[in-house]
Amino acid sequence: MPALCDNTLLNLELNNYSQKKLLKFYNEILKKDNKNSCDLPTMNKYLDILEKTKTIVKLSFKNQSKYMIYYKINYPLKVFRSTIQDYYQTITDKLKLRLELNYPTTI
Repeated sequence: MPALCDNTLLNLELNNYSQKKLLKFYNEILKKDNKNSCDLPTMNKYLDILEKTKTIVKLSFKNQSKYMIYYKINYPLKVFRSTIQDYYQTITDKLKLRLELNYPTTI
């Protein structure tokens, strides 16, 4: 398995999709099939179904729970969970190091 903290790898294997982006993609598909477009509450219902079947995972931030990120799962949930935890732990460690060294941050 490739390195866990390689940003390119994570972007390729763990694509993130906002609700608006998912809704846009879904409505484009419906439009091509000459069907009515979908609204956000209906899309949320479909996302919940996908989450229950372990096709996607919904993540939120502790401080700002209004932001949700959806990830398509390409690996078993156990591997996915540890990959995401390692990735965000690495970012946190880098940020702490920058703060200790008084480097300016843009995060």
